[in-house]
Order: sequence, then C-alpha cells, then structure tokens
Amino acid sequence: SSENPLECGMCPKAFPSAAALARHRRFVHRSERRHRCGTCGKSFKKSSHLRNHIRTHTGERPFPCRECGKSFNSQANLLRHHLVHSGERPFECELCHKRFSQNSTLRQHLQVHLRRFPYGCGECGMRFHRPHRLLLHRSHHTGEYPYKCSQCGRTFLLRRLLEVHLLGHSGREPRVLECGECKKLFSTETSLQVHRRIHTGERPYPCPDCGKAFRQSTHLKDHRRLHTGERPFRCQECGKSFAIAVRLAEHRRIHTGERPYGCQECGKSYRSFSNLWKHRKLHRE
Repeated sequence: SSENPLECGMCPKAFPSAAALARHRRFVHRSERRHRCGTCGKSFKKSSHLRNHIRTHTGERPFPCRECGKSFNSQANLLRHHLVHSGERPFECELCHKRFSQNSTLRQHLQVHLRRFPYGCGECGMRFHRPHRLLLHRSHHTGEYPYKCSQCGRTFLLRRLLEVHLLGHSGREPRVLECGECKKLFSTETSLQVHRRIHTGERPYPCPDCGKAFRQSTHLKDHRRLHTGERPFRCQECGKSFAIAVRLAEHRRIHTGERPYGCQECGKSYRSFSNLWKHRKLHRE
C-alpha cells in the first residue's frame, strides 16, 4: 500500500519505514528459518543446510568415500559413513552399553529396550521389565523401603524379609539355618549359600572387563559401574552421584550428621564401617 510501502517479505505485513520493518523482523522472525527450498517449500536456519537439502532433489552427491567410492550429498553424511570403515562406534546405549557406528542404529536399538523394559526410573533412567523391580530400585534413591509391616510400621527392602519379620508378631519361630563353619544363623537357604562362599572362597561371578570375581551377582553389578562410569544413585540434598547404593547411604550421613558405627574402646563414632575398622587398628598397634 502507499501508506505502508515496505513489505516484510517473510509475512504479509507492510511497514511505513525501514526502521519499523527491521524492528518487526528482529522481534517476530528472528528465530524463524529464513532459507526456503524453492522445490518443496521446506525451510532451514542455515544456507548450508538448504544447499545440502537441494541435493536431495537434484541427486547431486559431491562427497565421495575414498575407501569404497560411495558418494554422499553432505560432508556430515560422509563423515558418518567413514565410521563403517574405521570400526569406530561412538554411539553408546546407556542401558546395556552396546556401541554403534550410527546414531540411527542406536535409536532403533533403544526401541528394543523400551519394549522389553517398559518401566523407567525418573531419577536415573534405568529401565526394568517388571514394576516391582522398579519399586525396589527406587528405594535406593529415596531411602524408603517398599514393604511395610502393618503391625509396627517397620519397612523392608524385600518381601521375604517382611515375611520373616511377621513371624515374630505371630508368635511363631522363624526358620533358622546355621552355618556349619562359624555357627552364624540365617533365615533363608539362599542367604546361607551366599555366606558359605566366604569359607569356601568360591567367587562364581567374574567381571568380563577385568576378570575380578565376586561372591554375589549384585556385587559384580556394582563393580561393573566402575568400568562404565555409571552413577545411578543420586543424593537429593546436593546432587552428588554414586556408583554403589551403600556409598550414597554413607554420603547422606554427612547431611544428617548420623554416625552409627561406634568404637567400643573409646566411644568415637564414624559414618561408615570401613572408617571404624581403620580406627580400630590404631588401638591394636
């Protein structure tokens, strides 16, 4: 129009002055994609992205691979293709640590986890195939145990521990199993079997990364996080993360001031049993 001779060009609006037009473009269209494809109308933020896109229409592939001769329409696609020849696998699955040369292959792989392990932890992203497994896992983050005694309110991490505890309320004696070596008592055959490995030296769970072996599969699982760098146990107070749940429990005592491990010799107390054990050695020297 005669009153507003300057058209935006990016939208139907027109403006009376160059300053008004510039102001409009700066505030309204600043983040819009300015580079539009004349063939299909798709827009891009950068002209280089538009050039790469146009080659999908023209069929031009100016970036050949020196290894196999295959050509690509962009430098980025050529670099991704090079990973096939180099054997490099920079894209790692955070759930199982399997590695891939292409990000698209990793995304396809992740769909398998989502189908097999539909229950995800909102704190650390770990996934589980059963809801009760997720419930148990969450207790490491919250410090709250999921199985509660209706009689006294005490909570337990495992259902079987609650069941043993309930026998005490019913007046029945819980089943007691004794270790033949040291006379220590256990409530389940599994816990006695694991304990016996202390005496036999059996360590049936070796680490595939370094060969170190463990008496329990849970100990191996904790150890493997040292190789992967995974730290799923996060302190709600300060955000510090740990590879092992017991380290988080010890760390929390910094915030609470709790020192549950007391020395019977001098009364000094500590946040962790390992620190108490080191202290006890001073009394023996």
